[in-house]
Amino acid sequence: FIKIVLFSNFYPLFEVMIVFYWVVYRPDALPSWFIWLIGLYRDSLSFLPLGTTALALLLLQSYIKRRREKMLDTYFIVLYLYFGIAVAIVQAVTWVVFCFMYDEVLFSSHVLMQWVVTMLFYLPVHGIFNMLYPLIPEELTDAK
Repeated sequence: FIKIVLFSNFYPLFEVMIVFYWVVYRPDALPSWFIWLIGLYRDSLSFLPLGTTALALLLLQSYIKRRREKMLDTYFIVLYLYFGIAVAIVQAVTWVVFCFMYDEVLFSSHVLMQWVVTMLFYLPVHGIFNMLYPLIPEELTDAK
């Protein structure tokens, strides 16, 4: 994970960026089983209960698929706001699991700072994904 030098405990949620971008623009290129594996990998690196991030990412995939047509027909700033909501969904699922794990309601500025860092990192990551998009074979293209 990339950690920000000034905020060593905060890292961008790259897995959310990956799922958000590719489910919006090329949902056929990112099947559910692969999203599940991304989540399990993230959980194993973060010492979260296995399946926590996987569940959150699959919920995110469902959220995006229901709103995909609106997202494709909008300005980037609106898409960016949808991304902010997506990050909040994933963080909320993880937060609920942590609260159950510790049997108390936890509050930390860490969640807010991680949201901010992820939002800032999404802008260049979106640009990189836009450059990679044409490299994916057309036979994977999902009809818009």
